[in-house]
Amino acid sequence: MVHPPQPPLKPPDDARLDHELFGSVALAEVRHRRAAMYLRVLALVVILNGTLWLPVSVVLGATVLAAADIALVVTGLAVLWLVHRKHVTLARVLIGTAALAEVTLFVAVAYGHPGTEVRLANLWFVAIAVASYFVFYDVRALYRDLYAILAFAMFVLYAAGLGPAIPLVTLEAEVRDTIDTVVAMSFAVSLFAMMRLFVFELSDAERRLGLAHGRLEQILENMLPKPVADRLRDQGRAFADPVADCSVLFADLVGFTELSQRLPADDVVRLLNQIFSRFDDLTEASGLTKIKTIGDGYMVAAGVLSPRADHATALASLALAMQGEMAAFEGLALRVGINSGPVIAGVIGKRGLVYDLWGDTVNVAARMASGGVSGGVQVTAATRDKLDGRFHAEYRGEVEVKGRGTMPTYLLTV
Repeated sequence: MVHPPQPPLKPPDDARLDHELFGSVALAEVRHRRAAMYLRVLALVVILNGTLWLPVSVVLGATVLAAADIALVVTGLAVLWLVHRKHVTLARVLIGTAALAEVTLFVAVAYGHPGTEVRLANLWFVAIAVASYFVFYDVRALYRDLYAILAFAMFVLYAAGLGPAIPLVTLEAEVRDTIDTVVAMSFAVSLFAMMRLFVFELSDAERRLGLAHGRLEQILENMLPKPVADRLRDQGRAFADPVADCSVLFADLVGFTELSQRLPADDVVRLLNQIFSRFDDLTEASGLTKIKTIGDGYMVAAGVLSPRADHATALASLALAMQGEMAAFEGLALRVGINSGPVIAGVIGKRGLVYDLWGDTVNVAARMASGGVSGGVQVTAATRDKLDGRFHAEYRGEVEVKGRGTMPTYLLTV
C-alpha cells in the first residue's frame, strides 16, 4: 500500500521558484501607472503657473485672464483628484484641453496690445506641445502627435503675425517687459519639469532594460548549462558535438504514478519539485550536468561539457547519494541506470531549447533505469569497467535491452 509522504507536502525554501526571476510584468498596468505619475507632475506645474499669473492679471485689471488663471488652478486640482480616483483618461482630456485654451487666450491678449509685436507668451505653445507626450503617455501615438502638431501650429501662426488678437488691455512698455520676465520664468519652470520627467523616463527605461536582460540571462542559465548558454549567445544558432567518452544516468521514481492518482495536482507538483530540487543540489555540488527531467524521470551526464576521466565514478557517487535522499519520502523509491560510452551532445531547434544527448549510450542508460531494481543502481559492463574498484558491482545477470539483445548488468554498492 502506498502512503502519502510524511511530513505534509511542502517544498523547502530552496525549492521555490524565484518570483523575481519568473514573475510576469503587466506592461499595460505599468504604463498606466506611469501616465498617472506624469499627470500629477504636470497638474502641479499647471497649478503653480495659474497661481503665479493670478496676481499679475489682477494688477493689470484683466478680469478675463484672472478668471482663466483661477480656472487653471481649479483644473490642476481637479486633475489631481481624478488621477487619485483612477480616472486617468478624463484627467488627460481635461488638462490637455484646459492648457491649450488658457495659452491661446493669454497669447491672443498679449498679441492684441496695440502697436506691439508678439511677446514671449507664444513659447507656451512649445511647452504644451512637449507636455503632450507625457499627458498622453500611454495613448496611441497618432493622438499625441496630432495634439503636438496643433500646439506647434499655433506657435507658428502667432510667430508669423497671423494669430487672432483679443485687445483687452493696453500695457506700458515697462509692464510688458515685466510680463515677459514672468513668462520666461514660468516657461523655464515648465520646461525644467518636463526635462526632469524625460530624464527620469530614460533612466528608468535603462534600469528596466538592465533588469530584463539580467532576468533573461538567469532564465537562460536555468534552462541550459552555463557553457551551453554562453555558446548560444556567442553563436546564435543550434549546435551538436560528438563526445567520445562520457557517462549518462537516468533515474525514475517507483510508486509515483500511483501516488499522483491519489493526490491533488498541486501536491503532486510540489512533491516532484521537492525531490528534484534535492537532486539538483546534489548534481550541482558534484560538478555534473543535469540534462533534463522527463515526467518523473531525471537525467544527468558526466564528461559531456568538458572531458573528465572520472565520469563513471562521479555518476556512481551521485546515484548512491540520490538513493540516500529518497529515505525522506515514504512510499516512494528510485530506480537508477548508468551507461558509459560516446554520445552526441547539443542544442537543436528554434523554440523550447534544451541541451540534450543522443546515441546508443543514452538509449542503453535509459533501459538500465527502466529495467532496474527499485532502490538500486544498475550499470552496464562499460560503466563497471571505469569504476576503478571504488564501488562493488554485483553481477545481476543478463538483461534484455531493446535493439541490443541481452546485456550483462551489475548492481552497485559502496
